[in-house]
Amino acid sequence: MRKYLLANVLFIVLNFTSKAGNEYQYFIDLTNVQNDKLSVKLIPPDFKGGEATFYIPSIVPGTYDIYDFGRFVSQFKVMGKDKRELPFTLKDVNTYIIPDPSQIDYITYNVED
Repeated sequence: MRKYLLANVLFIVLNFTSKAGNEYQYFIDLTNVQNDKLSVKLIPPDFKGGEATFYIPSIVPGTYDIYDFGRFVSQFKVMGKDKRELPFTLKDVNTYIIPDPSQIDYITYNVED
């Protein structure tokens, strides 16, 4: 399960960064596992207005099962450009709503290995 989840996280990260023209920068230190959790940091491009929705995948393409990978995520934080934590709403286990994405500096969260 550990290798399967890690492979899926890496696939998702590489897939997003390749399609986004390297605008989204993900940082994962695979050598720094603490309490069976990996730390993920995302630096997104600048957003303008509206609200942003951050999704953790719930399925693997080609399968019929719903995995809800969001259940492996903990300590989700949205940090602002002023270095303060920004508010967000957890819509469901895989979906985070960020009301003012123009203020995002980076997003961090931990993933169970």
